[in-house]
Amino acid sequence: YTIVHTKDGRVLAGVIDGGTDSERLAVRSRDGSITLVRYVAWDDIVSVTSPDLVEAPVTGTAFRETLAQNASQIVRRGADVPPSVTVRRHLPDSPETTASFVSATGPSEDDAATSRPPQVRYIEATADLGRYDPQLDRDELAVVLYAYDADDRPCTAEGTLTAELTVYRADRGSLRSRLPETLRWTVPIATKDFRFGSTTVRLPFPKHFEPRNHATYGRLALSLTVPGAGVYRTVVTGVRLQRFDPVADEEQLRRY
Repeated sequence: YTIVHTKDGRVLAGVIDGGTDSERLAVRSRDGSITLVRYVAWDDIVSVTSPDLVEAPVTGTAFRETLAQNASQIVRRGADVPPSVTVRRHLPDSPETTASFVSATGPSEDDAATSRPPQVRYIEATADLGRYDPQLDRDELAVVLYAYDADDRPCTAEGTLTAELTVYRADRGSLRSRLPETLRWTVPIATKDFRFGSTTVRLPFPKHFEPRNHATYGRLALSLTVPGAGVYRTVVTGVRLQRFDPVADEEQLRRY
């Protein structure tokens, strides 16, 4: 997979698309039947890591021209994003016009227009167990929420985030468990929580919840309600719920 880091803090993951040229890099990702191609100007890129590319500075003209000429040969069919960063992008259900923000000093209309915060156009997210982050608790999910405006640039958002985790039963055996298959959280989101276009949301598991009684992965549906703007949704599939533990896995197989 190709990993692109931009100057504004975005991280794009996918494969190089045939739309790449000497002016911009195109990164293609898929989630089921949905294909998303993101374009980034070369001047906005900090680094590119890809098995398809030889190591060279992205600022080099020769590097860009060579990549543009061979982009069609580099494109791979059927390549997917890893489960931990699989996202589905949705536009808001009921978008409204951007509200005007005027300070107490009474600026002109032009000044007021330039002082308006960016309007959220869509959101994306990644999710993983908190136990893989030393700063988080091991019994919670760490969700990184990204907000973008109409120009695909990172922005901030303020509202209420509703998260719903669907946990699937294990394939083998008959698991007698009273644990719920759906967990829900409601978390307030503030503009000050965002840094470089993203914020980390902590979703603690209930005390009675034991992921090992369920399948290894789950599905996380996120809904961000922004007052005066609309509701924005995204889905993260393949959310990891268990660590790889050969001993415990073998014991569970013998048990069932």
